[in-house]
Amino acid sequence: MKSRKAPALLLLLVTLINCFLLPSAAVDGGKWVDSLQEKTLLILGDSYCAGYGLARREDAWPYEMASRWNMKYVDHAISGSTFAAGPQSSAPMVERVREIAADPVDIIVVQGSSNDWSHNIPVGELDSRDPETAMGALNVILDTLAEAHPEAKLLCFTPWISNGTENDLGLETTAYHDAMLALCESRNIPCYDAADTENNGIEMDQPAFRSEYCLTPTDRWHMNPKGQAMFAPIFARWLQETLYGPYEAADRFTDLIPADDVLRQAVGLLTEQGIMNGISERLFAPARAATRETLAVTLYRMAGSPESGRLEFSDVMPDQGSYPAICWAVSQGLMEGEGQFFPARSLTRQELAAVIYRYDTQIAGEEITALSGLGHYPDRDQLADSAAAAFSWALQEQLLLPENGLLRPQSAVSRGQLAQVLATLWNRTKN
Repeated sequence: MKSRKAPALLLLLVTLINCFLLPSAAVDGGKWVDSLQEKTLLILGDSYCAGYGLARREDAWPYEMASRWNMKYVDHAISGSTFAAGPQSSAPMVERVREIAADPVDIIVVQGSSNDWSHNIPVGELDSRDPETAMGALNVILDTLAEAHPEAKLLCFTPWISNGTENDLGLETTAYHDAMLALCESRNIPCYDAADTENNGIEMDQPAFRSEYCLTPTDRWHMNPKGQAMFAPIFARWLQETLYGPYEAADRFTDLIPADDVLRQAVGLLTEQGIMNGISERLFAPARAATRETLAVTLYRMAGSPESGRLEFSDVMPDQGSYPAICWAVSQGLMEGEGQFFPARSLTRQELAAVIYRYDTQIAGEEITALSGLGHYPDRDQLADSAAAAFSWALQEQLLLPENGLLRPQSAVSRGQLAQVLATLWNRTKN
């Protein structure tokens, strides 16, 4: 058997170092990381940025982003704040902007209009300066900031498009969103389109997304700490690309944390080799649960996409793109599937260990040395006896690691975790 201990140990050490250094010492994964370093960011906004519903305001994504990229954050976000003034307004930004000190800042983001919608404030004309309309107030806000901070880079930030509900004026949030984009285009001001789910992955209309990333499953506006941490690198990447040009990192995905160099290298390798792709052109979704289908497809590609034959499944049709890979994985004995494959089922740590064990021995032709026992783990009884040898091997080779001293065999494997395992397997077979 080839020695794999040293590379695996190095990988573990790098991972641990990144975990400890994440907030303040981003690994240089490209020019764009350096471009945001030590910049002063000012945000004038509402609950999107104010940490509404969080135990600590510092858990809001602007603080998270500032911490990761060593930026100074000037916080002017107030929950419930409107752009416009007037009898129906709340903490109007058009008035608050006058209180902002003229201290030097590098980047200014104006975020809002959701509360203008909910407070039944008219959208207004794009060229208006009427402070009692949303767009009129926004023009005044932008003019005031541009005059006070002529050297700063000025940007805007739209609402999420989260429902089709009309306010008392008969307007949906779409009207305010579209007006902001149009106004910014007319003024040549970059505007972050928060409703562009294809590029940012913020799917407020999806119950599964809200359950994982929002304060409650019914909250279509406010993210929980996990959602805040997820969004921080997405917005940072947009800032970099918009203000300082294309990034030099190997990957193209906006949701990969720059400091997580191990994951970025793994994803870069797999995408370059055509083994594993993102869920869209710009999103890899590293925190999303990996599926049985994903594992079958990636291993099939690693094996060179061989002839697979045909099998019958009630839940996988021959015209599906993954059909050859699933047939191959089952026919090779790597994965189980008699009549049904359950392609969308989340992949568990136990199942992943068993499958990659078979792949490494049967397909890659690796030799396995004597395996250690697992009896000292408190949750050993949760591990199927049939998967014990594979799990022991995966731990021995450091493809999987204990989690807080536990095996956690039934826990779901994320796409990011799967990517790191597959990258290690790829390197094993090529070196």
